[in-house]
Amino acid sequence: VFTTNGQVIENASSGILRLAPAPTSRTATWVGSLVNHGDFELGAPRKVILSAGTFTQQSGIASIDGTIQLSTAQPPVRVNGGVLAGIGAVAKRTENLGGVVAPGSAGGIGTVGTLSITIGEFVQGPAGVLDIDLGAPADSSVNPGDRVAVTGAAIIDGTLRVRIVKGFVPSPGESFAVLTASSVSGTFTTIESIDHCEPFEVAYGPSSVSVVFTGAPSADLNGDGVVAGDDLGALLGAWGDCAETCCSADLNGDGAVDGDDLGVLLGAWS
Repeated sequence: VFTTNGQVIENASSGILRLAPAPTSRTATWVGSLVNHGDFELGAPRKVILSAGTFTQQSGIASIDGTIQLSTAQPPVRVNGGVLAGIGAVAKRTENLGGVVAPGSAGGIGTVGTLSITIGEFVQGPAGVLDIDLGAPADSSVNPGDRVAVTGAAIIDGTLRVRIVKGFVPSPGESFAVLTASSVSGTFTTIESIDHCEPFEVAYGPSSVSVVFTGAPSADLNGDGVVAGDDLGALLGAWGDCAETCCSADLNGDGAVDGDDLGVLLGAWS
């Protein structure tokens, strides 16, 4: 499943390194470093302490539902590729340099939960992705959205990717804090909507980043501040079934640009 190289434990791309959930807290201390290329699962409430090594997420998926801790003298946790997921805690400065950080259990993508950075900062570089799922079924006891909760500062760049859990419909003005920290600096340079057309804005505060849903798509298709002939032309040019998941002229969100959308546009005519 994994190989050792001196004091380095390296989980291969085909490997599975699983510390299953336990009924009570269990702590394991490793002297060396851990490099993950495959499937690494740390169940709750287990705790792994790397007393004299580092943790590098190189590829594959690392699901941290328990706690992984590094000593203060060691370099930060680095996400160079693959996915760092989970609803547990990373007790060390964490740098997402080229991978995906996706809070939530079972690999993070498609589930909601909070991943905590309990010691130090969270840094996301230009090639990093923060993958966020928002919304939960009405009968669910989980939090309504993903969040990275950082005890220290957050320094952000790169991509924010926003998904909506199937069946969830956000209300206009509904806000989700997707990142909290003692302070936040920087902004995401790329914002992606995945498998949904709900319009939203990203709001940056002194200690948080939030996704705020703004409601129905605007009939001002060209963004010039008025709904007029240019917008009508854009709508007619997009007439028919939407070729992409998000179609700006689909004003009622039914997957097609048709007479219903024309009615919405004419009703908003300036």
